[in-house]
Amino acid sequence: MPEFNLSPEEALYLDKMRRYASLEAIDRVNRMSSGDADVILLELEYIEPPSSLALSHRKVISGYEFIREGKLILEKHPRGAEKAEGHFLVSWGVHYLFEFIDDVNALLDSRKGSQRE
Repeated sequence: MPEFNLSPEEALYLDKMRRYASLEAIDRVNRMSSGDADVILLELEYIEPPSSLALSHRKVISGYEFIREGKLILEKHPRGAEKAEGHFLVSWGVHYLFEFIDDVNALLDSRKGSQRE
């Protein structure tokens, strides 16, 4: 297993974020309610990202905002275009979660075996 040279803050942050932005978290989105997304958004407000991941953290927040909005629409049992809009918003939110994962992977790749000063 490769060793990544992360700061303690980065390592702690990534550990906390597994719950919100991992493949397992994305799998849970389909079973999530708008209320669940609200709780996650509140929890994310209290997680302070390290500067190296601040923009990526904003992507996760945006993702759950889209997921919440989509779920609010879908919870009304809509039809037609409104239902499609709800599904689109949820999918767009998931897209942001995947972008966060891509950002984390890029950070890890850049830190693999490198020495931090």
